[in-house]
Parts: sequence; structure tokens; C-alpha cells
Amino acid sequence: MADFDDRTFKEFSEKILQRLAIFDTACSSVSRVEAGHKLGIDGSWVAKTILKLEEELKNELNGGTLIDHSGPLAVVPTAAGDKLLELARKVRADSERFLNELAQMQRNAEIRLAMTRSAWLAYGHELEAQYKAVCPEGKLNFGDEFYSRDQVWDAIEQSVLQGRTDAGIYTYPPSRDKKHAVPPGLAIQNWIEEEIVLVFPGDSPHRPKASVVSLRNLPHLDRIVHYRRSLSFDRTTSIEAYLKQEKVLKRYDGDWLLGVDTISEIKDTLVRMGGMSFLPWPDVKHEHERGTLRAYKLKPAMRPRSVKIAYRLNTSRPALIKFRAATARLQGKREFQP
Repeated sequence: MADFDDRTFKEFSEKILQRLAIFDTACSSVSRVEAGHKLGIDGSWVAKTILKLEEELKNELNGGTLIDHSGPLAVVPTAAGDKLLELARKVRADSERFLNELAQMQRNAEIRLAMTRSAWLAYGHELEAQYKAVCPEGKLNFGDEFYSRDQVWDAIEQSVLQGRTDAGIYTYPPSRDKKHAVPPGLAIQNWIEEEIVLVFPGDSPHRPKASVVSLRNLPHLDRIVHYRRSLSFDRTTSIEAYLKQEKVLKRYDGDWLLGVDTISEIKDTLVRMGGMSFLPWPDVKHEHERGTLRAYKLKPAMRPRSVKIAYRLNTSRPALIKFRAATARLQGKREFQP
């Protein structure tokens, strides 16, 4: 038999699949006439359908038949007919399962999310609350694990594009626009713009006294704790450009960067070893309020970090429409208020 390619499948579906229900009903009925009554068609049409199936499958049947034609009333399948009946029963069960799953998916209020750990820590509880307000029966499912680093947009987008999750939330590096196009089939929504603040340990002897800080006016610059260069994050380049812009890079004796792997490690290193860092305000809000870390507004401001949401295009799920309404309630800027 030739490869079951797209065209072969199309022809098979047109010739065979649409007649399977009639063959299935005929085999489970006392007669062709009874099968016709069940299906709302004439009994003669049932007989013609079976003959048509045998004609369409004549090459595969190699001279055989699907039913025993010696009996004028009952439809008794041959061994070949039993095979077709087996296919019909599978298609019937799969069709019923498909319709049930489709209805459940459309009515289900659970939203599967792919998001970074930092996005969850900053906005997870707010997002859950807003979704509940819009959809009381709604539930957010973050899966078994969060994406641990910021630069995972490609993996998150593929998760959404392939239908494993309903939406993805992640930081969107400026270089992304220059290097990679958005995959076809996805829509990227601007969501939250996070102000970058200067961060010191709460007990640092070098922390500024004013709430708004210019690096040029700081008498002392600690080493900056941020992501390792090998991780190739945009923010590292942005920090270095900012230091050059403020004409303070030359004040560092040696490398200005003490590199770690995650935002959690950045904050932990600041507390244990000292230093300073540039972080999105939402990521240090709780530590600032507790006093373990202190945040300062930068003057001039550093380029903010952009958080975006990825959706599949042309979705019709009511729950996803409600989820988008919930995200709209949180959309905007997150600015530090000294």
C-alpha cells in the first residue's frame, strides 16, 4: 500500500469514514431496514452504502466482501467486515471522547501557565486574586515547576504554541526584537513595566541617606552583584552601559561584577557579603519593607524591565478571555515610591 500521506488520508476520510456509522449500525441491527429506522434513512440506502464501501475497498479486499451476501435480511460481517467494524467502534469511541474533551476544555475554568519564578513571586498571588474576581470558579495551574531564570522566553513560548500551556509570563529582553521574531501563531501582550532600583543591604555602611540616588554623587561604589556574564543576560549589558553613561565605571578597580545565577542568589549575596545591585522594584519590595534590603530610586532612571504575556492566536476559550481580563487589571507600571 502507498504511504498514507495527506491526500490518501483525505480520500480515505471522504470515501470510508463518513460511511462507518451506517456500517456499524447495520452490523448491530436485525436487518438493513431496522438499521435505516435507527439512522433515519431508507433501508435500501443502508444496502447501497455497504456495496459502496466494498467498491471503495476492492483493492484491499482482493475479491472479498465485507458481509455475507447470502442472507437477504441480517447483516453478518465477514472477517474483513469485522476489521472494518473494529475501526468503526474505535472511531465512535474516539469521536465521543473528543467531543467530551472539547466541551470540557471550553467550559473548564483552569488556566495552565508557564512563567518564571521571579514573575510568580512578584505577581502570582495578585494574579490569582484578580482571576478569582473575574471568574469565581477559576483556577491557575502553574505546573510542576517554574522556569528558574529570566532568559527562558523561547521555552515558554514553545510551551504555549504547542498547547501544553494556555499562557506564558516572562521578562522580554530588548535584544529579543533585534535577534528573534515572534513565532507564527503567537500574540505577545505588553503587561507590566518594572522600575529598576538601586539596592543595598539593610545594614550596609555605604547605603545612601537620600531616597533618590545619583551614582555620580555617591562617595563610594560597592561591587555590583548581578548575573554572571556567561548567562548573557541583557541586564548585565544595560548595567555596564548605565555605569558608563554616569561616568562611574572608571571608579571600579578591576571588574565591577560579582556574578551569580538567580535573583534569589543576588539578594542572598547582598545580605551575606554586601555590595549593591540593580533590581526590578517588585523583586525587592518585601525585603525593602522588612529592612533586610533597601531600595533607592535612580536618577536618571535606568531602562525598565518589561514583563509580557504570550497567548496563542485565535483562541475561543471563555476562561482565557476572562483570564486576559484579569491580567488587564494588573497591567501598567510598577514604580518605587520612596
